[in-house]
Amino acid sequence: MGPPTFLDSHQNLYAAYELYSRSVAFGKTPSEYFGLKYAWTRYCFDEALFIFGRLVDNALQETDKKGKPVTTLRQLFGAPANEQLPDAESIVRAWGGVGGVEVVVK
Repeated sequence: MGPPTFLDSHQNLYAAYELYSRSVAFGKTPSEYFGLKYAWTRYCFDEALFIFGRLVDNALQETDKKGKPVTTLRQLFGAPANEQLPDAESIVRAWGGVGGVEVVVK
């Protein structure tokens, strides 16, 4: 197994989905929340969050024969049942807030 990645944390997965949901609800791209500087970085970030968000949305829409949801966010992300998931504001603060954040890809 390699080093930990961003996707190894259920809180990070929840944060990514929350950012996607906010973007859809408010008509703002995910990269706008962070003020990403470069067009290619913005595009890649927005595409990744869009694809991830749609995959999660589709998984949450699946139902059994009785019409009950097959899975929950907690199950998808492997979050313990007794742990409180972060709220949207704490996610934005934890990820560096709005503006000034730039991702460098080498």
